[in-house]
Amino acid sequence: MKYFLILLIFILTVRVSDGKIPETSSGYALLLTPVIDSTSGRLDAIFNWDTDTNAYSYTVYMKFKEDSLFGEPIKTLSRFDSQYVFTNFERGRWYEFLIEKDMIDYFAYGYMNIGIDVPVIEHRGNVLILVDESIDLVLNDKIERLANDMLADGWRVFRDRAPRAETFDSAKVMQTKGKIIEYYNKENISAVLLFGRIAVPYSGSFAVDGHTPDHDGAWSSDIFYGDVDGIWTDTLSNLKADDERIRNRPKDGKFDQIIIPSDIEIAVGRVDMINLPFFEKNELELLEQYLDKNHRFRNGIDRYPNKMIISDAFGPNLREGFAASAWMSFSAMTDWREIDDEDLRDMVSDNDYIWGYGCGPGSYVRAERVAYAVEFAAKPMRAAFTQLFGSYFGDWDSENNLMRSALAAEPGGLTCVWSGRPHWFFHHTAFGESIAYSTLLSQNSLPNNYRASSPYARRMNHLALLGDPTLKTSFVQSPSNLTITSDSQIHLSWDESADSNIIGYYVYSSDEKDGQYRRISEELVTTNSFTDFSPRYFLNYYMVRAIKEERLHSGTYLNLSQGIFSEEGTVRIDLTRDKELNSLLYPNPASGNTNLVIVTDLSGVAEIKLFNLSGKLLNKLSINISEFVTEENIILADAEGNSLSSGVYYIEINLNGVVRHIKFMVID
Repeated sequence: MKYFLILLIFILTVRVSDGKIPETSSGYALLLTPVIDSTSGRLDAIFNWDTDTNAYSYTVYMKFKEDSLFGEPIKTLSRFDSQYVFTNFERGRWYEFLIEKDMIDYFAYGYMNIGIDVPVIEHRGNVLILVDESIDLVLNDKIERLANDMLADGWRVFRDRAPRAETFDSAKVMQTKGKIIEYYNKENISAVLLFGRIAVPYSGSFAVDGHTPDHDGAWSSDIFYGDVDGIWTDTLSNLKADDERIRNRPKDGKFDQIIIPSDIEIAVGRVDMINLPFFEKNELELLEQYLDKNHRFRNGIDRYPNKMIISDAFGPNLREGFAASAWMSFSAMTDWREIDDEDLRDMVSDNDYIWGYGCGPGSYVRAERVAYAVEFAAKPMRAAFTQLFGSYFGDWDSENNLMRSALAAEPGGLTCVWSGRPHWFFHHTAFGESIAYSTLLSQNSLPNNYRASSPYARRMNHLALLGDPTLKTSFVQSPSNLTITSDSQIHLSWDESADSNIIGYYVYSSDEKDGQYRRISEELVTTNSFTDFSPRYFLNYYMVRAIKEERLHSGTYLNLSQGIFSEEGTVRIDLTRDKELNSLLYPNPASGNTNLVIVTDLSGVAEIKLFNLSGKLLNKLSINISEFVTEENIILADAEGNSLSSGVYYIEINLNGVVRHIKFMVID
């Protein structure tokens, strides 16, 4: 029954009837021109569009960004209307509008974000960087830099390894899935970046690009990794495909599902540079190149204008309006009249674009007249974020695949999706949301909520993000040169951000360098200095982020820069709790070693003893105390050098007869 319904949707969607169709695919999008009017002393949003007396009606929907559904219409307009006014909206709220144009023979849809001073997004969620174990150590420094960049943008970051699998390996797929679920259960991750050649899941028994029988089978399906509680089965047989890679047999580890069995909870992105012989650089060099351009973009070294390009070699004739994906999203990001409707193939080699879309008849390595993997390898590709669509290459685990080649290109190519079957929705990125947000929305969206010219292929197994899901499309230049001094309080100063429209700064602190940072500046800091009057005792790490007012045609939102960090933890020097001797052990719990910090007016030799819970002396050492603050790394081992097993222990500090005890835990 499921496959019959898919076929029925396909027939109803793509059949060419006697009814009218738009002249171009942009006709499947209602192109809105918003104006924010505050002249009356209130905030009004005015939506304008071109008059079309061939229309039957217009229907307006509105929701707050945090709402999941648009709900009932708020206004119905006649065919003669070309404007809608939303009056007296509230400053600081994010409003999302959908306006539906009924042309009797087809529908067109327009999306728009509206808001003034939409608040910053401080905490974006928890992300797991899952690294191919074969390249983890080789690229360790740059992967760690990426983790720090993510942390600086409001993500809490976890990092682990996954087994390498150059060909399909169901055992490694399940091992990788198990690790993702473990982090989801323990750390509530909402995004995963698969970095390197990590096992590729396969699922399905269908050719969503319409190429049956040769491309009918199980397609690469990273969406499986993002489904926490769905039931995926393995009983189908489909041997139609020419390529053994996508043939599906019962109990072969390739799943049956074409439609996802439940909502996707984790936005999964992949950076995988295997099997791209068109490029001179090898797999490892291409992975390193991606890390470098990701860092350059996040830190304002590579800056792109708010320009978009759409190249449509299909046109409107299939009645799906593939390129409407881009027209709907891009018109929410900029004035639609400024979008380049030109040849992407030529334009992106010489011109910078923040977004590029191209669709055309395809193979694994090209979208005809639009994009070619061999040219991505040979020439610059200057679109930062890409959407591509055409036959075959949506099944991205193939040699010289066009989508993966977009990621391997330079200097652009940060993300790529196969957008057209189904349509993706990226308009939230215009107000600062992450690619992860749009990924989950697009993968989970139902046709009756986020609407588009075609409902075909919604919630299907092939929907995949190639690239880093934690990216956003607009980064603010960070402040620099954070300087810290301390007494009973901690004083911070920094050099201002060089970006435009900076309205102030937020200051954050944490007791761990890579931990969760909490904001300690209750109000906007409008100078380049700040004093923490109530720091934590002992170690305090700090982060400072600039706030920029981003100005768009549909309003303004506040955008946080990546943070700059204090390199070392700053000790709060305050002996009011203990005038003679303060001490701290971190991390606690610990494994292998830990750091002992002693703050005291005393001087001399401190005797350090290590005991188990039964009071047995396990080890001892001496530390010379001559400074007000002393920090010593302690190896957690007994006198024979045997590492301590998991459990609870005590350290005793004796300095000139002043004794302190610290209880701590070892995790083996």
